[in-house]
Formats: sequence, C-alpha cells, structure tokens
Amino acid sequence: ATAGTVKSQAYAKALEHKDGAVVVSQLACPEFVQIVENNQSDSAAATAVITDKLAYFADKDIDTLVLGCTHFPLLDQTIAKVMGENVALVNSGAVAIENVSAMLDELNISNPASIDRSKDEYYTTGDAAAFHTLASRWLNDDNLNVQHLAMTTTGLKLEN
Repeated sequence: ATAGTVKSQAYAKALEHKDGAVVVSQLACPEFVQIVENNQSDSAAATAVITDKLAYFADKDIDTLVLGCTHFPLLDQTIAKVMGENVALVNSGAVAIENVSAMLDELNISNPASIDRSKDEYYTTGDAAAFHTLASRWLNDDNLNVQHLAMTTTGLKLEN
C-alpha cells in the first residue's frame, strides 16, 4: 500500500477484526506509485524494483496480497509473476467499486451506463500527456480531453 495506508493500519485492523487468526504483514511501496505515474509499468526497471521490494514477503508465507493503492493493479501482472501462482491478488479498488455500485443499485440512485462521456474533461497539475496515457489505459478510452492546470501564486490557471 501507500505509506499513509500502511501507517493508518486500515487494512490490518479490518482484516484482523474479520478474522482474529489472520496474520497481516504490511509494506509501503511508494516506488510503485512513481512507476505507474511515470508510465513505466512494463519496463525492465519496474520489474527490478517490484522484485526487490516484494522480496520482503519471501519469508512471510503469504497466501493473499492486497493491492492497497489504486495505482497497483496496473502492475498486477508483474506483481503476480514475482509473488508466484500460490498468492492470490486482491484489487482493493475494484472491491470498493463493486461495494459502492451494489449500494447505489440497492438505493436505486445509480446512473445509467449509457451516459455520454464525450464531454468529460480531466485536469491535472502534472504532465497532461502522461496523464492522458495513464487515464486512457485506466478508463479504456483514448479520446480523453485532458488539460493542464498551472499552479500559480494566485491559484490554478488553465493552460491552453
């Protein structure tokens, strides 16, 4: 997970509450966030970093690894290869989405799937082209309107 998530103990507390016999090992992996945000997910350097970082779990005898950051599923193939076929990966973001979707359906307040997304706009204070590449991959849509917001002393300014 991210350092903040590990520090919060959110996953450990929830899992231990559910099953007092569970043993939870946590590891902050901020390097994984940088790999994803720099669009290096499929690089040899990323594989080396992931392999090195996940070596922490080598003597932990784990059966399940929770991907505790929304960025990490973009590394799931490499993580799965490093962890081996006997370790199940849990995409926490997907589980959260499924829970929210079920709740919206139950309350009958979900939006129809047929919403026109062609007019959606995305803003980033980072590199707009890099964000476009990542967001296109996440959303499975190459036609995104991504714009850069510059941070100025007076606030954010849209750059054309």
